[in-house]
Amino acid sequence: MTLPTDRTIHVERTFHASRDRVWRASTDPKLLSQWWGRGNKWTVEKYEFVKGGQWRFVEHSRGVDHGFSGEFRDIAPMDRLSMTFGWGRMDGKFVLQTMTFEATADGKTKMTCTSASTQPKIAMR
Repeated sequence: MTLPTDRTIHVERTFHASRDRVWRASTDPKLLSQWWGRGNKWTVEKYEFVKGGQWRFVEHSRGVDHGFSGEFRDIAPMDRLSMTFGWGRMDGKFVLQTMTFEATADGKTKMTCTSASTQPKIAMR
């Protein structure tokens, strides 16, 4: 993980799985529910996996619900996914999250994720 700017987080991770499996785990809401979040129960309220489509998840934790939502900006199957990401308590502000998926020679997958604030007052540090 690096912090290229005061409003950007860059994460690279290599998974011991094929690019197809990592892509599906990152885009199929049934699989997302197995790893996304902090281990709390969550529900998918909306998931329109097309460019311009909306998504909304709600995490249920200790009597408090946390809503996360956004819009899919770009989808290049198996290669790239770009979407906005907002938390209900951020008052309409969001980050632009872009993930790339690269197959490695040894059958693993390198996923790179960059999250950048589009709002001047949200510092990522």
